[in-house]
Amino acid sequence: NKYFSVGLIIFTIIMTPMWSAYTEAYIKQEMNWIRNTLKKLFATWFFLFLFVLIMLATSNYIYKIWVGENVRINWLVSFGWALFVILQMFNMIFTHFLNGISKIRIQLYTAISSIIINIPLSIYFAKYLNFGVAGVIFATNISIFIYIIFRAIQVKKILNGKAKGIWNR
Repeated sequence: NKYFSVGLIIFTIIMTPMWSAYTEAYIKQEMNWIRNTLKKLFATWFFLFLFVLIMLATSNYIYKIWVGENVRINWLVSFGWALFVILQMFNMIFTHFLNGISKIRIQLYTAISSIIINIPLSIYFAKYLNFGVAGVIFATNISIFIYIIFRAIQVKKILNGKAKGIWNR
């Protein structure tokens, strides 16, 4: 977790000022600025995605330097954490925008659904599929992926002026 968090920390630093910037731009109805900013953030995400993949490819070597030869970290666990960071960075693009414009109802529902899905899925992957710790990470990744889908749909609807009902709350 600590190793792969580097990518997440970098992206968090980039994303931090976006929340208030989105608020201001949305109030001023500067949708083109928002769209262009989102495109730039997707490009930034892609470069950090590649960075995390490089981290994954070099992880065993780095682990040996960092914690020594006696500690072995399963590659599936490393892959799960890399995927977690990649998904969380992608999620941040949508979440910061939605938080900045106070459209959080879908986030609330998807977060609750994620919790409900994550716990039994974690048990299933870890215990019944014998994935162990990696199973918990992958169950979490599936939960994240599900709420990314709904948040992406909401952002698209808002930017296209087609958000009605729950999609506009």
